[in-house]
Amino acid sequence: MNAKNPIAALLVLIALCLAPAAQALLTLEKSVSLTDEFGGTLQIQSSGALDIPGADINSIASFSDFHPGAHDRSVNGQVERQRNRANEQLTSVYSGSLTFNALDADGNARQNVLEFADLTIVRSATGPQFSGAVILNGEVIDAGEMPQQVAVILRRVLRFFYLA
Repeated sequence: MNAKNPIAALLVLIALCLAPAAQALLTLEKSVSLTDEFGGTLQIQSSGALDIPGADINSIASFSDFHPGAHDRSVNGQVERQRNRANEQLTSVYSGSLTFNALDADGNARQNVLEFADLTIVRSATGPQFSGAVILNGEVIDAGEMPQQVAVILRRVLRFFYLA
């Protein structure tokens, strides 16, 4: 480029940025590792592709005696999220299971198992739509007919993927 003509150089730069052939596919590799004060771990591995109209990213979160809050609560298990963004729509598909260990008010051990059976969440301009199922302690709950209380718990459980 000719340094004596900054306007021509700027126009060439803009043309390169806007040209369809100049839009490159980007590859994403990300690893997040958290260790709580009790030695429990949460590891999230993400990989995928990003481009202008969307993205395809797969993330696997592995919990090993992870304490998300208090010392008397821990999580074990693995959940996979397949996420696809295309134009104005975001689709996330979850599969896997988590085991929650806690103590009740009397100090008795309590365990809950949450499984994801192709839980799909589609977010678009019309709002989120759910399909698939969640299984809580063996009870199958259709995601499309999930009570609001279960949806709130589900959001809390899946928020760790914000780190991915």
